[in-house]
Amino acid sequence: MLPGEELFTIKFISIDQKINYNTVAKNTDNFAKLESSLYDKYPKYKETENYFLVNGNKLNKHKTLVENKIKDNDILTLGIFDE
Repeated sequence: MLPGEELFTIKFISIDQKINYNTVAKNTDNFAKLESSLYDKYPKYKETENYFLVNGNKLNKHKTLVENKIKDNDILTLGIFDE
């Protein structure tokens, strides 16, 4: 690991309560990398238009965990936009 990097434990849950997934990531990782690992575990969610929340704030998939104000042991909520 590089200086300034930390490992974070992140928990994903979904509004429909079908996802309960824990993963570890670096604080400097792009959120899209975490999203991709979630879809590896839950592939059906690749087909839906999703959004993610942490502490009530919507995440930007193109920013790092730090830039999204994600901290160690945060819970990220996945919601699906209605079609």
